Amino acid sequence: MLPLLLACTPSPTVPPGWTVERLPDNVLGRRFLLGLEAPGEGRVRCEAEDDPLEAHEIEVDAPEGVGDAALLGLLADTAYACEGEIDGVSTDLSFRTDPLPDWLPRWHLEEHDDPYEGYVLLNHGSDERGHRDAKLLIIDTDGRLRWYWRVPYDAADLDVSAIGPDAVLFGGGYTAPPTLLSLEGEVVAQAPWLAPGWDYNHHVEQLADGTVLTLVTAPNSDGGPLWFGFEVRILDPSLGATLWRWNSQRAVDEGWLPPAEPGTDPYHANAVGVSEDGGVWVNLRSRSELVMLDRATGDRRWTLGPGKDFRLVDEQGAEANPAAWFYMPHAPELHGDHLLFYDNGLGRPAAPMSRVLDLAFDVEARTARVLWSFTEPGWYEPIWGDVDLLPDGRVSYTRAHCDKCSVLTDQRTQVVEVDPADDRVTFRLVFEDPHDAGYRSERLDGCAVFANARYCPER
Repeated sequence: MLPLLLACTPSPTVPPGWTVERLPDNVLGRRFLLGLEAPGEGRVRCEAEDDPLEAHEIEVDAPEGVGDAALLGLLADTAYACEGEIDGVSTDLSFRTDPLPDWLPRWHLEEHDDPYEGYVLLNHGSDERGHRDAKLLIIDTDGRLRWYWRVPYDAADLDVSAIGPDAVLFGGGYTAPPTLLSLEGEVVAQAPWLAPGWDYNHHVEQLADGTVLTLVTAPNSDGGPLWFGFEVRILDPSLGATLWRWNSQRAVDEGWLPPAEPGTDPYHANAVGVSEDGGVWVNLRSRSELVMLDRATGDRRWTLGPGKDFRLVDEQGAEANPAAWFYMPHAPELHGDHLLFYDNGLGRPAAPMSRVLDLAFDVEARTARVLWSFTEPGWYEPIWGDVDLLPDGRVSYTRAHCDKCSVLTDQRTQVVEVDPADDRVTFRLVFEDPHDAGYRSERLDGCAVFANARYCPER
């Protein structure tokens, strides 16, 4: 696992008993400091005064007589009745949180029909290049903000995911290095900055062994001027060293990726992942291709997409309509022998539309078949977007909107949850400004972060 900053080291001058502090950059939390004459521990319990279901409880360890812990995920402008307990003795620690800062966006719920309970983690910004005002947000499934952090980079297509209960990992957007950030707002680890012409791009995730997978924009050439290719990297858990890399220059040299015009981005790798059999796959959006590589050798195993190594067939095994393929998609997820795509649909040989696509594939037979797809009237977003399979079988997708990039202007960025069993939408969170931009989101169950019994009854 990546190292986590669980709490700041308290000052040895902490007075006996409890001290409550505001967090410097987030009004939705408080730090509780505990001073004891000997090693020990305490407990803090807080309830919103007008909502007893809003109940939070944390432990504070003081192994050397002093200790601290942050209570995060509170509501803004809300009175909390709090008690700190040491050896059965309680102290009143009540407080009221401040209002939210005015630079945060606005959103609302349009549908809320027994959704997958917990939180939505996502990046937010503007579609105005040079003025992205990027930020990371955690919103509960009742539509209330629980955490935020202002990103110090002008980045739109950031990737972000939760790392345990105390941190997030983010990066990309052509500017932000893979960065481990504690939910208390402290940068715990960050990958090195890159040389000119190289940029962290679109994807960063922690793998099961604690290493970190990411994409980098990399110069490629056929002996002349350069264009923008890509490099897949696996970083060590501290983010300081590269353990494995694969550069698209190899594919150009081997002849299965074509040369390109100088200064262009002909492949636009926007997602990467690993398979259980030692493969590394890369989504090449501009070519509507998903390429599977062999991690041990770096060889190409196969390419999935229109006109490539697989035939698209229907349920009877006959040739399917080519329009049923994915076209310039984002954020595929590999689940055994099927792939879940956010299919943007740009370049589809039919009426433009975006959708969620579940595609089964058979490597031995070299066939692919549509298992399920979902769209809505008027949904067409040529760039950005994300899709995730939830543990209960529902699908959450990020209908990320770029008002300046779409023929359908005045749309809104949305996070939508749908049940494939009946295509019923069970959750829809809608940002209110057409220039509110996103890229990806991640759904977190109620026990994944924070100490709130409303979303994690076992706490």
